[in-house]
Amino acid sequence: MPKQKNDLRLMWWLYADTPVTTPNGDSPVERLQESLSWRVTAPLRRAKYVQKVVSAHYRGSDPDAGRPAVDPDDDRSAELAGLTRQGTLRQRLLAVTPHLTGSPATAALESGPVSVLLETVLESVDPSSLRQTWLLLTAVAAAMPDNDALRAFSRELTLTEPDGRMQVVLDHAGPMLAKFSGHFRTVSVVTDRPVVDVDFSARHGFTSGVQRVVRETFRRWSREGDFELVAWTQDASTMRGVSSKELSRVVEWTPDRRDERPTFFADGAARLVIPWETTVLLPEVTPERNTSRLACLVEHSGNGTVAIGYDAIPVLNGAYVSRDESIQFVHYLSILKHCDVVVAISASAGREFEGFSRALVAQGLRGPRVDVVPLPTEPPVTAKPLPVPHPGKPVVVSVGAHEPRKNQIAIAYAAELLWRRGVDFSLVIVGGHGPAWYTDLDDKVNELAIAGYPVAVLDAVTDTDLATAYAHARFSVFTSLHEGYGLPITESLAAGTPAIVSQFGSMAEIARHGGCVTIDPTDIEEIAGAMERLLGDDAEIERLRAEIAAQTPTTWVEYARDIRQRVEEVRPS
Repeated sequence: MPKQKNDLRLMWWLYADTPVTTPNGDSPVERLQESLSWRVTAPLRRAKYVQKVVSAHYRGSDPDAGRPAVDPDDDRSAELAGLTRQGTLRQRLLAVTPHLTGSPATAALESGPVSVLLETVLESVDPSSLRQTWLLLTAVAAAMPDNDALRAFSRELTLTEPDGRMQVVLDHAGPMLAKFSGHFRTVSVVTDRPVVDVDFSARHGFTSGVQRVVRETFRRWSREGDFELVAWTQDASTMRGVSSKELSRVVEWTPDRRDERPTFFADGAARLVIPWETTVLLPEVTPERNTSRLACLVEHSGNGTVAIGYDAIPVLNGAYVSRDESIQFVHYLSILKHCDVVVAISASAGREFEGFSRALVAQGLRGPRVDVVPLPTEPPVTAKPLPVPHPGKPVVVSVGAHEPRKNQIAIAYAAELLWRRGVDFSLVIVGGHGPAWYTDLDDKVNELAIAGYPVAVLDAVTDTDLATAYAHARFSVFTSLHEGYGLPITESLAAGTPAIVSQFGSMAEIARHGGCVTIDPTDIEEIAGAMERLLGDDAEIERLRAEIAAQTPTTWVEYARDIRQRVEEVRPS
């Protein structure tokens, strides 16, 4: 293909909204604007433009100037001001050139026409290699493809003669570039350190069990080793680098940041992060909007991949979660099935993921190896002195979100049985509200409070408040029907407080080390009997406390080290 024609083709691709004169002197844009169809469709274009203006705000671009909007919180504000479409395409191609051609671009390529640079890269790409075509398409489109897009691109590239392959690249990358307003995006190819997807924890201040694992782990990693934290663009098209505020939200999080909401991020000028010949760690459960492109990365990019596996409750016990959560988890499994390793947080969770991995043989897949690294038992903070809710009464505490699976309603009924028998104690239920449709627990607690029984509900508590509740309690009760781990049990034991826990799964694993009484969580009489025994038997309480004191707590430092070891063991394919 003549060089001049290639240059014009690439310019038309980059600046499709600008008149471009061909060698014959005519302008495709001018001819189009003079046509009848152009005039008839004017109202539709005006409506589309309004839509573009609205969506541009969220994508981080300026629809009129064709330049990226600059987020004042972006660490690269000065750099963004000088971006051009040709310049960012050149930067993206230069970033992947050494990995596709085997050597850095020459000075002539760096300063020459972008079309020549693209042609040079194409000469080295094996069209049938999904690994290489994934990297090429991601760089040119400034967005990661899903499986369908990648396979279609690779097939057409394979069937096209070399002199027509540049047009294939433009045809497939162009729609993605336009859809995600990615003309001004730049690329960083990471090869020398693990890439860690912390999208939710970076963008939100909210914390629960998963976010606590993420923040405690990478707070320790930040002191000892090099790694790259990434989030996803708001349009879910690709991984990007985190801002300094987002980095701080992960490795320097404090309880007063719990209510922080996602801040605007200029997606149109994002710095994309492309993992290449390294290891990708997935410590969060990936949301559905990110799964198709992440699944393609995991399967085809050639990177090693490790995921932390919390539980498979959304598919094994779907009645306990919303329909949307089950659907999201099924999409998440499309990622896990191509991972190298899943690190489960308990032996019970490990068995769930091992069953999933073994089932993949029916698809001709090897499935991930499943390792178990139990969560640590280190207490999060020190308790502070607080007034006891009902002075003079022993306190029983139950910690967990208000949702059917946590089964706190059974504890409320068991407590009522004891109060009616004249047993004197107060019950404190600690935890945030669950789904809006589940009101059974709140209704029961209100009923008990109106009847004059000493019961209280605490929500939106800090870690210090939680530690204080455990420290004031004679014992805790955790009767969940299904858990990946059972963090409230280890928190109670870390505070030196015995626990009544469910007799199966990960909860039984923790109980085997001592300090716990196991019960059938579906039997209210058995729960009430265990509570009555611990309320009245000081010797039994002291025996359980002695078992707790004999245990050696594991720490977040050890957990972070073990996760790092699993990541370093995995090599790119």
